[in-house]
Amino acid sequence: MTGPLEAPTSRWWSFIGFLQTLATVAVALSAAWVVVWILARPATGSIEVPLLGPIPTPFVALVLSMAVGYLLARLLGAHAGWLGRRWARGISDQVARSVEAAIREDAFQPIDAVDDARSRMWAAWSRMRAGCGDRTRRTG
Repeated sequence: MTGPLEAPTSRWWSFIGFLQTLATVAVALSAAWVVVWILARPATGSIEVPLLGPIPTPFVALVLSMAVGYLLARLLGAHAGWLGRRWARGISDQVARSVEAAIREDAFQPIDAVDDARSRMWAAWSRMRAGCGDRTRRTG
């Protein structure tokens, strides 16, 4: 392998991180709004949700900000996983090439030398046999 292993990064991560910070602030503010709504009971609007009926706006804001934070976290995880898998495939290919080259050069070099010597001996034996008129055949 050549060079150090550099983990992948993306400029999108900073942007998604900023959006996650905004979502966290929204969760904190919504949670505070829900606490004020429960304790002080100020007049707030409500949103009509099918099957559930009217839901107070502070609660809707809290649920939506938590959902946005969750979706951003999943998006970041999916993107990081995609980059990581792509990076790992590249490293895997590089390691496989390096191992193959090392085996070819180091492990099989003595076997190749023996095989080469065997081939030379066979060629020499064939020349000797041809020069001797092939008296090694049995006559029956």
